[in-house]
Amino acid sequence: MIQRRRALLTSAFLLMLAAAFIDNLRGSLIPLLHDHLELDFALAGAMLLTVAGISGGLFNSQLLNIERRTGVRGLIVFSVGLTVIMAILATQVRGPLTLGMMAIFLGGAITSMGTISNLLLLMASEGKIPSSDEASHPNPLNSLDIRSARRAKMMAGLHLMYGLGSLVAPAVATISVGRGWPWPSMFILPLAMLVPVMIMTLPMDEKHSGTSPGMKPPGLPLEKKTHGIWHNVSSGEWFVVAIFLAYVTGEVLTSMWMPAFLIAHFGLSYENANQKAAGFFMVFSLARLGVLILMRDKFHKPFIYVPLFAAATAMIAATIISQPGQADSALVFLFPAAGMIGPFFPMMLARVCTIYNKSWQRLTVIILTTMQVALALSHLILGAVFDHLGAQRAYLIPPFLLLIAGVGALVFLRKDPSLRSG
Repeated sequence: MIQRRRALLTSAFLLMLAAAFIDNLRGSLIPLLHDHLELDFALAGAMLLTVAGISGGLFNSQLLNIERRTGVRGLIVFSVGLTVIMAILATQVRGPLTLGMMAIFLGGAITSMGTISNLLLLMASEGKIPSSDEASHPNPLNSLDIRSARRAKMMAGLHLMYGLGSLVAPAVATISVGRGWPWPSMFILPLAMLVPVMIMTLPMDEKHSGTSPGMKPPGLPLEKKTHGIWHNVSSGEWFVVAIFLAYVTGEVLTSMWMPAFLIAHFGLSYENANQKAAGFFMVFSLARLGVLILMRDKFHKPFIYVPLFAAATAMIAATIISQPGQADSALVFLFPAAGMIGPFFPMMLARVCTIYNKSWQRLTVIILTTMQVALALSHLILGAVFDHLGAQRAYLIPPFLLLIAGVGALVFLRKDPSLRSG
């Protein structure tokens, strides 16, 4: 069982790393394809972000069905297969049509790998033996804090991989462009990450799959197989989903459109803009590393919403105050600093999955599926605003979404009786 848990955790980390790389590579590909294929920003964004987001949501909605039929091994094969097809189609891109075909599988690969990595880590984390501190605190609220903090540390470690993968993506894009390599070659690195995942998961005994009695976390009842993931979702769960949608949309728009914004508004070079985007992910990763180091048995709720308020306020001020073409402006550095929002997703997801302990699998899939649709629409809207109203106005959208997420999280954490533990 220990060996299996280790395989689940390692696979989760590698899947997240590969998903993060491909996900955030799109931010560097938008201006690149804008130049090479002569596509405007709205069309490039529609293909790489909107088409990919919608297809990713459709693929993702079937993950639990696939897992019930084939187990963890089937999930891994499914996501790896989508990634391989995407990489092959990338070599055939010649225009909008072929780019759209590639984007369908790109979205499926990113979304499935990201969702599966979260599910694998949550499966492994539920199997941990209760600590002596938890056993000595019979109060369920104290136990909730301890379990939330422990899981938040593990989720922070997993999502630190997202930050690292996001950090590597613009760096690889810069190197590839500088050396004149074809852009599809950038996908070789994430494909290499998936090889050990396949090796570790192929020997897994499928009788212990995630929703079977052998792998289902202790004390948690099986979810009914007769209903889809959308059946009987409570209003509280939908509120949680809405908070995640606002955050993820704001965070992804911030990171993916940062190079294009810095190039169009401040006049930075392609290489310099990607370096600033890499700086965002460096701060993003360090913030999550801080959760991994500092989180103990106390679940620090302000870590969730305070960084959102600070980053959003700084971005709004810098965007409004700055003047076009000022590449040497100190305000440029406020945008990489917005990476301080990093702790939100792992901490909030850890807390939510601890509260909704009977439906965490379904709720996780719902969150990660609906956010793909939201991202698809938001990228389309931001691309249109970017082209028609300018970069400065378009880039005000992401921080306002972060503010909404921060307010929602603050309300949720303070008003829900079950969360008044710290």
